[in-house]
Amino acid sequence: QGLSAQQTGLTGAAATRHQDILRLDPDQKRQSSDGERKAAAAIAELFVELGFDPYVAIQEQSLRGLKENIFALLEQSEYFLFVDFRREQLLPDSYRGSLFSHQELAIASYLDLPFMGFRQTGVRLEGVLGFLQGNCVEFQDIEDLASLVRTQVEQRQWRADWQNGLQSTRSPGEYDDAAIRGDVDLWARFFHLRITNQSRFRTALGCRAYIGLLAELGPDAVGNRIDPGRSVELKWAFYTFPDVIIPPERSRDLDIGYVLHGESDTMRFLSFADSGYYSASLKGPGEFVVSFMVISENFPELQVSVGVTLGRSIKDAEVRLVAP
Repeated sequence: QGLSAQQTGLTGAAATRHQDILRLDPDQKRQSSDGERKAAAAIAELFVELGFDPYVAIQEQSLRGLKENIFALLEQSEYFLFVDFRREQLLPDSYRGSLFSHQELAIASYLDLPFMGFRQTGVRLEGVLGFLQGNCVEFQDIEDLASLVRTQVEQRQWRADWQNGLQSTRSPGEYDDAAIRGDVDLWARFFHLRITNQSRFRTALGCRAYIGLLAELGPDAVGNRIDPGRSVELKWAFYTFPDVIIPPERSRDLDIGYVLHGESDTMRFLSFADSGYYSASLKGPGEFVVSFMVISENFPELQVSVGVTLGRSIKDAEVRLVAP
């Protein structure tokens, strides 16, 4: 997880979403050599060995294919590996690189992806690479490329155990007992989800949470859906605004809901609604499932489901993560 190699033209590149994108030059007049194809396959095998998930895109024949496949995968990537192979010869010891690889390098630069570059001996330093002043590792023989990539991945500590995405966790038995704000005599048990930014570099912006589904479980109410009310932002723990930022490899707690000590068969949700018409609650005793959506401005949507148990006593109240 966590690497997408973008290899265009096999001039190539490596990006990362969880996938290495290895793509051969789509220009029919300058098709990639068998050696470049084998290099792409070797790099892909290397990434698999290191825990990444390579995707080899041979050719994109349309602008729609580029937009929906290559460009979309670049946007979801964590790293970018660029390999500039020789194309047309200009002088005895001077060659052009791949136009298509440089186009994708420009996109990766715009997306601010961590970059690693390789340039075949004789390829001119021009185009986007020249403007970026990229410090590429030079190679002569294509057969040596995979071992050079391995060395650089290890030296730069590219890891496959992260991604540009959010993750939810919950410690078993976690809760806080506290007085309801403004009423010191009204005590409640609050439950939380921990939302973690798995990225090593990118801050998650504008994170907001919503209820997606409420359903009652059990023999008398199998899958009985409950109206969650109108969509309204949920509250983050110890915070009074509907959206938060989560720095790289840091976490924020989301309020799942609370149960009053004196009304232990009911769970209420903390939201920014100022009307009961926009609020939802669970009425027990019983077993329930609640799904949440966490939406970020720059990360994929996170969907989380929890199981909720409500009983006759506050000690019966329980929240646990379940499969979506």
